[in-house]
Amino acid sequence: MTLNPLCSEEMLCHDAISHIFSFIQTSQRRHKGTKNDNIQVLLKVVRNLSSYTRTLQCRLTEAIESQDLSPLVGIAKDPELYIQSSTLTDDGDKTNNQQRQMMTSLYWDKHYFDSHVEFIIQRTLACNKCANDDLLVEWLGIMSNLTRDDLPAGVQWQDLLHDNSSDLVELFHSLKDPSCHDDIKLELIILLGTSCSSEECSHWIASNNIVDMIHSVFIDEDQNDAELKLQILSTYERLMCYEVTRFQIMGGDGVLLSILDCLTTEEESLRLAAEK
Repeated sequence: MTLNPLCSEEMLCHDAISHIFSFIQTSQRRHKGTKNDNIQVLLKVVRNLSSYTRTLQCRLTEAIESQDLSPLVGIAKDPELYIQSSTLTDDGDKTNNQQRQMMTSLYWDKHYFDSHVEFIIQRTLACNKCANDDLLVEWLGIMSNLTRDDLPAGVQWQDLLHDNSSDLVELFHSLKDPSCHDDIKLELIILLGTSCSSEECSHWIASNNIVDMIHSVFIDEDQNDAELKLQILSTYERLMCYEVTRFQIMGGDGVLLSILDCLTTEEESLRLAAEK
């Protein structure tokens, strides 16, 4: 059901995320032996919902840029619930003022995830400490789908990075662990691209040598996962926006050559991965 956009929207409108997280919290507190399989299925539901909200926000951006609601058709039952329209007057010729419509997003007003962000982060870090890979990949998938408009009021990604610094550094440094599963590496790299949303975030990433962790995965000769390499390239693109992380990418031993080699010798596999 959650793979259908309109079903996802309906579940979100009925506060499905709160109900699922409440059930997970209660079950794990009362029944220490609750099967991870049950929790994992519920987390997959939330992960699909988070993927929907991320797509919804992308479509909202398209709609606002084009000042046209058509990108929201098929993904929202009533697109106007996510858009606020206002009339602006252009003061050109005072005797012939022109009016135009301006659309802005109302997504943040829906508060789908903001009250759950701290819970998501703490559960993610807890799964990392107890080495529960099956649940960790789901929690990471949810985290990596969150945007700044999903965060609580007044909270930015740099606040989350600094407030949970030591645990997050430990989590990201697992990229260099040979036993780290590729699915976890993939979600960690996507999360890095998501969280690097400001100059402050880039300094946190650079100061904790996390770019080197990405390099270690990217230049690994045994790493043939096209989707993983595609996400690394996408994350490099985000990191290149900021001077401190840009220097670390360009200064990485053999990284630029690996990027060129990747783009020239694996173009077809990367294109196929991007189309998935």
